[in-house]
Amino acid sequence: MKRIIIAAFAVLAIAACQKNSPVENTEGHLSLNLTINGLDTKAVKTAWETGDIIIAVFDTDLSDKHLELRYNGTSWDPLWSAGLEADLIARGSGKVSAVFVPNAVSYGQEVEGVSVLYKPKDSKGNTIYSYSLKTDGASYSISGAVLTATLNMTLNTNEGVQTHFYIDGISGTDYTLHAELNELWQIAFGRFYDYGTDYLTVNGGEYTYTIPGYPISTGVEFSAIPSHVGTTIHYVFTLTNTTTGNSYQYDAGVKTLNGGEAIKLPTFDGEAATPVNWIKQ
Repeated sequence: MKRIIIAAFAVLAIAACQKNSPVENTEGHLSLNLTINGLDTKAVKTAWETGDIIIAVFDTDLSDKHLELRYNGTSWDPLWSAGLEADLIARGSGKVSAVFVPNAVSYGQEVEGVSVLYKPKDSKGNTIYSYSLKTDGASYSISGAVLTATLNMTLNTNEGVQTHFYIDGISGTDYTLHAELNELWQIAFGRFYDYGTDYLTVNGGEYTYTIPGYPISTGVEFSAIPSHVGTTIHYVFTLTNTTTGNSYQYDAGVKTLNGGEAIKLPTFDGEAATPVNWIKQ
């Protein structure tokens, strides 16, 4: 049995550094002694959630293999690409890069073997556009079949800093948010690229007035880069359930959006007999 020892920290609150004592594994597999630090995402997410996935790649010439870390509610379960552990044990030390994307459910290897695809999808198989956290080129070392590294997961700003809109009281991936008068740039994480250096990139989506949401905690978050950052505009938001077709409108008044801002819109009350915030259209 493989053994893993990981210190996991909440995404928005960095706890004091915790050192774990590595346990020797006598079955020829690597044990992990990882410290995973999560920095401020400017989003609503406040802690790791069951099903969260971090994918790590080691060294540029090992980019055809990767390590998946999946959070089970209390710790991270490892899944190694075949042969990666033996390669790392033979190497002894090197560089590791990692990425986290909310609600990612699948990934795969590009045919050329130079990158790891990371494909966050909703329940219908559609792409989820959201922020991502990354670590570029952290050092790792191996001693006695124990791999030690620190992953400082920082906000990926390759394509710019996103603004996040959060609505509590709804769930799932069956919602879109329309921001009247303000186009929004959808960003979807694409893949690791390793052409001689550790490098993470983001694939852009498109400018649109309507963006899909993804579940966070007890609500749904919508992440995008506004086209009018720092401009004062009268905002009217329309929330649509893509399964029922029902739409609800909220007049937010005059606002100035800034990059990286987390905006909590009112809790959804559109199904109430006399809704105060989300008025059914």
